[in-house]
This record gives sequence, structure tokens and C-alpha cells, in this order.
Amino acid sequence: MENLKENCIKLLKENYNLILTGAPGTGKTYLAKEIAREVMKDNTAIKDYKKFITDYYKNNKERLEKLKKDGEELREKFVKRFPIESLKNISIDDYAVGRGDNNSFCYWIEFGLKRKLLGGFFAGGAKTYLLYYDKNTGNLMNETTKTNDELIKEIGKELYNMATIEDYDFNNSVLDFNKRNDYLAIKIYNSYHPYTYFPMLSREYMLDICDIFNIEKDNNRYKLNKNIKKFFDDNLKDIDSYIVRIILLENFDLISGKKQDINMNNDEYGFVQFHPSYDYTDFVEGLRPIKDSNGNIMFERKDGVFKEFCKNALQNRSSKFVFIIDEINRGEISKIFGELFFAIDTGYRGEIGRVKTQYNNLISNDETDDEFEEGFFVPENVYIIGTMNDIDRSVESMDFAMRRRFAFKEIKAKDTQDMLDNILDNEILDEAKDRMNKLNEAIEKIEGFNSSYHIGASYFLKLKNYYQNNNKDDAFDMLWENHLKGLLYEYLRGMPDAENKLDELENAYSLDDDN
Repeated sequence: MENLKENCIKLLKENYNLILTGAPGTGKTYLAKEIAREVMKDNTAIKDYKKFITDYYKNNKERLEKLKKDGEELREKFVKRFPIESLKNISIDDYAVGRGDNNSFCYWIEFGLKRKLLGGFFAGGAKTYLLYYDKNTGNLMNETTKTNDELIKEIGKELYNMATIEDYDFNNSVLDFNKRNDYLAIKIYNSYHPYTYFPMLSREYMLDICDIFNIEKDNNRYKLNKNIKKFFDDNLKDIDSYIVRIILLENFDLISGKKQDINMNNDEYGFVQFHPSYDYTDFVEGLRPIKDSNGNIMFERKDGVFKEFCKNALQNRSSKFVFIIDEINRGEISKIFGELFFAIDTGYRGEIGRVKTQYNNLISNDETDDEFEEGFFVPENVYIIGTMNDIDRSVESMDFAMRRRFAFKEIKAKDTQDMLDNILDNEILDEAKDRMNKLNEAIEKIEGFNSSYHIGASYFLKLKNYYQNNNKDDAFDMLWENHLKGLLYEYLRGMPDAENKLDELENAYSLDDDN
């Protein structure tokens, strides 16, 4: 997905306006947000980290302190459940996941000590714990050639070492958590000795933090983590490092796959979703009812969300501002944009594209400092990204005049398939990709269909929830019955032999080679 993102960023910078189009569930909105973050990465407002984090903490202090308290209570509960000395002789039942009671050491480390509060560790599947109970059979599974008793003894010794030795060295280790050993060691040591490390584990996201805040990097994950901790300890002495972590997660979206809106609190990022009732008044400007001092209703000109966004951009011309319009073709484009058709054109960015708006003459005398008093224009530091699914029968085709002003990039189902890698367990991941690919191959064989009708990876992310409480086959069946079947039936509605075609698609999804 990285190459795709880089290509889209290049297109956006060259054209100012970009629309991501493609099949359902291909992650167009998620990609748009990722592009926005990358474009805004070097903004000076973000680098004013101390004021930003301090202000955010002051404005959200009560909630953030409660989250920290919740995290501390969880940590204390974990330490009481698994005292350090008990780790040396931990039993298989106390260690292994899969029994269904959600009270094993492995469950606590991965899920019980909540990722958002205390740092995330994702093993990659039950097999990577070496000893685990199979969900379907209940049998104890051993992924090594050692006996169960030999293996749990070695695991217990290493767990104790990780809980007592700072920067634990994994040479000759029996454990191999898909190269995530350092993550595990940091999580365990910090759970027993809080504030030794910064509660952020993934190297990728620690490097992101270093890039944003200009922190010294290091190839050693322990040193890298401590560089980050020292930086925040030195510069934000009055804010707990666990709270700093939460603020980073809530505003910079460092954890890949988390579906959350950017909330930079500095208005560099704008987001709106078009719908049939959305109009010029909402987007640009219009008359809004207000009450005067006597309680009488009167009307006043008010800026819409996009015009207000552009005013903020004018106040920070050295920064890049990105405005995302989700489902751009669901609104009546000419009704929403009005005379902005001209102003958003790539060749007329800035004051050269100034236009008189419908309500320009209503700008009051006390608004003489309004940059748009003589006409509205889209600043040169504003970029627009739209997303659309152009096969949706419930919306009209996009206005040709507007289409000419945007670069278009089709996001294909395979382009974003790797979004599944960090979300689905290894036991289900490969099969999910196989089923998705086979289904899309079968869809494209239907006359009149093409890649625009493919099923994107976002649909298969739903397997994570279904697989938690069901076996693998049931999880795939639930995805078909509850999500895919209805969508595909809508594709086929009105076609001759639609039922048989739907059966063929189900066979392809089920990897039924006989059909």
C-alpha cells in the first residue's frame, strides 16, 4: 500500500484535487486520511508539540486522568494475578490461551492490559505462544519438539527474566514471537516496573514519533524507546507518559488499522461526507436563523465548513491543509459548490481565482478584516481529496465540469489487501486472501462486470470479530451471509439467472474447486 500512497500523494500535489474511486470496501476513506497525514507531516503547527499536547491535556484532563487510573488499576490487577516470583513456576493453564476464560498470562499481555492504555502487543496468532489450547478441540497444542513440561519450564524462566532484567537479551531464546520478542519484553517489564519504558511498542510507530518530534533514532528497539521516553520526560515533565501516549494515539493515529478520525485540533485537516440533503449553505456560506436580544428570529450570513476551513488555511500559509470529501458523488455537486467550480480549478488556485459568492454583499461592516470580503478563493495551500464508488446505483454520475477539475485514481481490491495483515490472525489470514481473490475473479467473469465490482479487504476485516467466538469455517460463513451475499445480490438484481450466478459466486468464495 505504501507505493500506492506515494503515487496518490504525488498526484494530489501535482493537481491539488484528487478523487479516489473503486470497488466497495477497498479502504478509500482510510487511504485518504493516510494521504492527508503524510501531506501535513511537516507542518510547523504539528511540530509545536509542547503547546499542542499541553493544551490538549488541559482541555481533556478529567477524561485522560480517568483513563490513566483505569490503566493503573488493570496493571495492579495483572501483577496481583501473576506476581513476579510465580512466573518461574507458571503452570500451563495459567500461561496458555484458548481455554475461554480470558485469564491466562498470554491473554492478559495481549488483550487484558488494554493496548490503548498500556501499550499493544500482538503475537500474530495462538501458535506463536508455543503452548496453547485449540479453540475447536480444546486440546493442548505444542509447537516444539520438547515435552509440555520441559517447554513450560523454559517459558517460565524466560518470563521471569523479562520481568526482572531490563533490556532483556533474547539470544538462545526458546521464544520466537514472530520477531516481536522485544515488544513482549518491554510490555512485561513495564507492567511490573512502570515508567521504565515509554508505553509504545511497534518500531514503525516509534520511528513515526521520532520523525514528528525530531527525536534521535536508534536501531536497538530498547534504546529507541528510551530516547522517546527521555524526550517527553524532559519536555513535558508535568504530563504522565501514559497520558502522552493516549494523546498521541488520539491525535496522530500512530496505530495502523485503527479506524478513527484525525483530530489535530488545529484545523489543518477537514472532513465532510456528502449526502443528498447537503447544500451550498452547509459547504460555502448561507443564511442561518439566530435570536436577537429580544428573542426575535432573524437571519445572519454564516460561513460554511469549507469556507471556514479556507480561512484557517490563510492564517497559516506555510502549512499544508487537506480537506476530505467522503462520498463526493452522493451530493448534488452543482448545488453544493456553486461558483466554486472555477475557484477550485488547479490553474486558478489562490487570488487569481477569486469569485464573488452569492452572499458576498452581506459581509457586514464589522467583518472588514475578512480575507474574502472582495470575493472567495481557495488558498494555494489547500488540497482536496474526494472518495466515491461510481458503480453505486443510488447516486448520479459525477458532474463532468467537476470531474475535469480532479485527478482520478482507481483503488483496486488487491491494492489495499495488505490492510488485513495487521488485523487478522495468521490462522485465518491466508485463507481470507484466497477467498477474496477467488471471489473477485469470479465476479469479473460475469458479463458487464469489471474490477469496479470487486469486494475490498474492508469487508474481510469483519472476520476478526466473528473469529473470536466461532471456528474458522463459521466465521467465513457469517461474513458471507451477513455482509457479502446481500451486496452481491444487489449487483445481480435484474439479471437473468441471478440466483445461479449468486451460487457460482458463493462457490468461488468457498474455494469449491468442483464448481
